[in-house]
Amino acid sequence: MITGYAAESDTGVPYVTLGEEAPSLLVIPGIEPEHHLPDGLRLQGVRGAFEEIAERRSLAVAWRADRPSQEISIETVSADYVDLARQLELTDLTILGVSTGCPMAIETAAQLGPRCRRLMLVSGGAFLSSRGRDLLDRAVALAEAGLWRTLAREQIAAFYPGLLGEYLLAPIAWLFPGLYGRPDDPAFFVALTRAVREADLRTRCKDVDAPALLMNGERDLLYPPEIARETALLLTDAESITLPRAGHGAFKSHAGRVTKLILSNL
Repeated sequence: MITGYAAESDTGVPYVTLGEEAPSLLVIPGIEPEHHLPDGLRLQGVRGAFEEIAERRSLAVAWRADRPSQEISIETVSADYVDLARQLELTDLTILGVSTGCPMAIETAAQLGPRCRRLMLVSGGAFLSSRGRDLLDRAVALAEAGLWRTLAREQIAAFYPGLLGEYLLAPIAWLFPGLYGRPDDPAFFVALTRAVREADLRTRCKDVDAPALLMNGERDLLYPPEIARETALLLTDAESITLPRAGHGAFKSHAGRVTKLILSNL
């Protein structure tokens, strides 16, 4: 299913394409520790999560350009994605933002203008909850201290609230931190996390003309349903769907439901 792989494009944005045709779906994933494209295309479960979507609509999954940390902002990262869309000649494009990639997806859609046909956000919104900002503050502190095991455990527990996350997934993340990942450049991870922590795209939403779909877990600590609904009201034509019993990690824990919603709205 993987039809192309580039470690680095001319714009400096690593990406991978899946599907038989030219991509018409651009996926912007959330922040993960590695900022280079991981071997094996881990990319938030890209091998399993996106192949079913690629059977219906070819897609490109973008990573982050290898910029100095002092240049990292929502605007600069999104401008890199716009350059990538132009380089790959992506038109009539659907943008899919996942988790903390959603602010960048909103900004990218605004910058692309009519080239963006549709916007989809999974576990995201125009701004973080106060709890979400606290969680990212904690992630920054742990990254700066080099406490990768603790970072992995606390992130997983926050993404999957409940007994499963706290007593099974989080301990596994602590025992095997490589499963979650370790920042290959802590300064880059910290800068990007801070950019998302401060991001408020409520005003920018008004510059997105494309219809939008937001999918958020009812137990999402970073982008709870009320933030998704507020974001939807700010967009030109948007629908917000709450996923019962799902947390922030809905793209994985409720992959079947999320994939079905995405496919039915392409």
